[in-house]
Amino acid sequence: MVFYFFLMTFTYCMRSVLSVAIVAMNDPKTSINKDIEVYDWDNQSVVLSAFFWGYVLLQVPSAQLGKKFGAKWMLVGCTSLDSLSCILIPVMASRFGSTGVMICRVSQGLAQGGVAPLVHTLLGCWAPPSERSVMATVAYTGGTFGIILCLPITGVICSGYWGWPASFYLFGSLGLMWALAWSVFGADTPSTHKTISNIERKYIETSLGQIEYKVCGLNHSLKRIFSDTNMNIKKMDIYRVGHIKTGSFYFPRGFIISQPNSNFLASFHS
Repeated sequence: MVFYFFLMTFTYCMRSVLSVAIVAMNDPKTSINKDIEVYDWDNQSVVLSAFFWGYVLLQVPSAQLGKKFGAKWMLVGCTSLDSLSCILIPVMASRFGSTGVMICRVSQGLAQGGVAPLVHTLLGCWAPPSERSVMATVAYTGGTFGIILCLPITGVICSGYWGWPASFYLFGSLGLMWALAWSVFGADTPSTHKTISNIERKYIETSLGQIEYKVCGLNHSLKRIFSDTNMNIKKMDIYRVGHIKTGSFYFPRGFIISQPNSNFLASFHS
């Protein structure tokens, strides 16, 4: 649970850092260090939106790939790609301009598109039904905490001597450290964990064995689940949650993407 919390925290830090840093990247007055390279891009909104070009691609297949190849190493791969792409943004910006940053952001979006589905898969393998809601809440609260943490820290770093490149190095390095720790201590299932006690392992496996449609080793087809007449109420709950999640996700992210665009903010007063 702690691992998942910090994963979501660092993931959302790497997602949100550009929303503040791009202002410093295009304003020579931001940093006290006049040697920090700055640009004059007129496509900042496009650069910020590039993240979601890749984000949409792995939303569906990542969980299935995690079940086939192991969610642990899929998550290591996604987080490593996300972190390395974040660290490379200053270099790509210097050599290729806004196009280089967009390439990194598409790569970040592609990697982060697999994070949430893989965390879902792992929670299904690890979280007992009586504790699942609490564990999921704590894990995904890390995303909100990451945004709250990232925005002011990025502003302080961008205005300091090290300038905006340091913010990408900081959060990208934190992501790589998480991936390293997870590769050592993480596991796909309780049965493959190296240090879990027998009592805890049996408790988790026994409680999950009581679920009719298990997430780990899922053999039931989606067609069967959604054609089952006993699933009608659950299907409606899924649809409701889907609509709520769509609204709660895209509006605030759209607002963050449009932060540097003063015309967007001014439109609310016109």
